[in-house]
Amino acid sequence: MTGFLSTRWRHVWKKIDHLILDSYAFGMQELEKSRNHENPLLWNDVATKFVNKVNGLLHSRYASTEKLFLDLDNKCCKEGCMICAKGRMPANLSGFSYIKYLMLARVSIVDETISNIVSSCCALESLVLQYCHQLIHLTASHARLQILVVQFCKSLVSICIRADTLESFVYMGYKINIDCEHTQFLDMLHVYYVNKDDCALDFISAFPKLPKLEFLVIQFPTCLPVYRVLQHATRFAGLTTVILILMKPWKEDISSVAYLLKSAALIEYFGLHGCCKLQQHTQLNIPWPEDFILSRLYTIIIGGFSGEFELMELVYFLLRSTPALDVFRIDTRAMEPWLVRANEDKLQDDTRRHYARDMAYAHLVPKVPSTAKFHII
Repeated sequence: MTGFLSTRWRHVWKKIDHLILDSYAFGMQELEKSRNHENPLLWNDVATKFVNKVNGLLHSRYASTEKLFLDLDNKCCKEGCMICAKGRMPANLSGFSYIKYLMLARVSIVDETISNIVSSCCALESLVLQYCHQLIHLTASHARLQILVVQFCKSLVSICIRADTLESFVYMGYKINIDCEHTQFLDMLHVYYVNKDDCALDFISAFPKLPKLEFLVIQFPTCLPVYRVLQHATRFAGLTTVILILMKPWKEDISSVAYLLKSAALIEYFGLHGCCKLQQHTQLNIPWPEDFILSRLYTIIIGGFSGEFELMELVYFLLRSTPALDVFRIDTRAMEPWLVRANEDKLQDDTRRHYARDMAYAHLVPKVPSTAKFHII
């Protein structure tokens, strides 16, 4: 990468603190003009050079790198690495002892290797793993790790976390087993489940006590009965921010949202993303909780709104129960969750949004307190 520099300056790269390894960094743009099957020798040659250069950098013991990004998914590199062992990682990153942020996406890496890498990066604070499909039993053990993100590692069965300083954990994918001993500093948790038979609340309850947890984002692949919320109610006591993503219509089970919020007496911000589907307007008999007042809730954001009857009923209920409400926003734009976004017909989506705005102006606006700021997008 520093070949174009004078020899007096080529040592400078050893001092950089932010290193991104992708095909563009190694001058591979020309591969976008051809396909692998059209010129396989060229692809094989360039891909081999790319992997050798990456391995050379990763094995170096002279870098002061603090951030390392390795993503093998752009057009030229993705196919090239299929030829060259799918971008294998070295056994450790002992030459990168200064790394604070490490992201590995779409690389061929196994459980033992990731454990060695984590242990060799003494300063590591943030670890992001995306589409690493060979991981099965992930162990993240580190004295300084603060942020852990695991996204769509499809073969993953379990995660064992040994990080006393962990503050934020994001998981996206299928149901897995969680083993985490110390969570005294964990204040932010994102759980995105994609399988309709999995309940994200079970994931949360797998943790020990969460005394600092304030920020919770949950994606529900299917509706949630009230009794499931009540089983996990103690987990929500300290929450100040709750964001729920609904992949399916909940109909009468929308009352579960109210019961969840009732368990979070300190909540200040509530966001809900609907499933963005135009539905027939039908009357529902929704059993709302009694003695329900959220005295500290001042912001309500409803995204992906399509004029659903159950969401309007939920809004009616919340408007009656939030005396401190300051901001209320309805967003009709499609905000579908991870992995389920379909190719939408623009005309159909415009019709959905137009209907949603009409329903909001006709039925919700008259019920919004005059003291609250109200917006429709």
